[in-house]
Amino acid sequence: MGSVKTTVIAAAAAALALAAGGTAAYLLLGDTAPVPAADTVEVARGDVSLTASATGTVAAARTWSLGFDTEAEITDVTVAAGDEVAAGDVLATADDTEAAEAVDEAETARDEAQDDLDDAEDDAAEADACEAAETAAVPGGSGQTTASSCAAGTGTDAILTAQQRLNQAEADLDDAQAALDATVVTAPADGTVMSVSASAGTVLAAGTALIEFADLSSVTVEAEFAEADAAALTAGQAVTVAFGDEDAVDAQVGAIDLVGTDTDGLVTYGVAIALAEAPEDALAGSTATVTVVLESAPDSLWVPAAALRDIDGDTATAVVVRDDGTTETREVVLGLRGDDGVAVASGLAEGEAVSLG
Repeated sequence: MGSVKTTVIAAAAAALALAAGGTAAYLLLGDTAPVPAADTVEVARGDVSLTASATGTVAAARTWSLGFDTEAEITDVTVAAGDEVAAGDVLATADDTEAAEAVDEAETARDEAQDDLDDAEDDAAEADACEAAETAAVPGGSGQTTASSCAAGTGTDAILTAQQRLNQAEADLDDAQAALDATVVTAPADGTVMSVSASAGTVLAAGTALIEFADLSSVTVEAEFAEADAAALTAGQAVTVAFGDEDAVDAQVGAIDLVGTDTDGLVTYGVAIALAEAPEDALAGSTATVTVVLESAPDSLWVPAAALRDIDGDTATAVVVRDDGTTETREVVLGLRGDDGVAVASGLAEGEAVSLG
């Protein structure tokens, strides 16, 4: 009786071990056991694509650095960073005392030159009229006179000289007026004030930027692509741009730098991405992610790279798991190796289960 009891207990223990899980069963049964479903993937049909991504910086399509052409003392700054203004709006002014005096002097000189020209033309006209009258008064109308009582005219030389002085005076006035106009900084277009570097009372050196100004109605993204990826880009190529958590927007490749930048052996090329429309919160200086499809294989059979073994060029092997759990190793011809999977040209059928790893 004791031996029978022992046999029953041993059989029950074996049954419990088999019921405890697939791992124990697999170890006992070896290669004849089915491959667990969690370790397989079905051959699917879909689009396979290879993309390249780069982080870029949002920049306005048009920017200006505004200031004064000559040394100037600022009298007023009427805007602050972030202000949106219209073309022609006054942004800042400088002391215009000397410039205004120069305009007054130039206007006076221009008026005097005009008077001189008028006088020269009047003198010439009077002299011509007097001589014509004397000629007409000669008996017989011979047109000959022996002596003239007319005052000497200024002549064409005097008129030409006066005209030249007037031309110069008008040019001087234009220059003086331009210098006066330059004491006022105005918006060159509808846009946004990006920064202001000084306030009233500051003396700025000639050419110093006082206001950074941008037209944000059109923006670009300036990104740096790795050399290999940049070689596959062309102007006008479609890309997508993502701004933070915002949905990606469509864009296209603009200019591509002809010379790369070498940073510790990594060569990158600057690429300008043109956006037809950007989200309102895509501020200049913010970051964005640019993604471009380098190659695609639409409507292809594909599997994850982990389902392939012994990859050699365009061929590999895959272990197909049949419904009964038995396996078959097949040679597979590969297509495009994409970001999320590898296209299969031949060797597998849609819906077949393939072992992973």
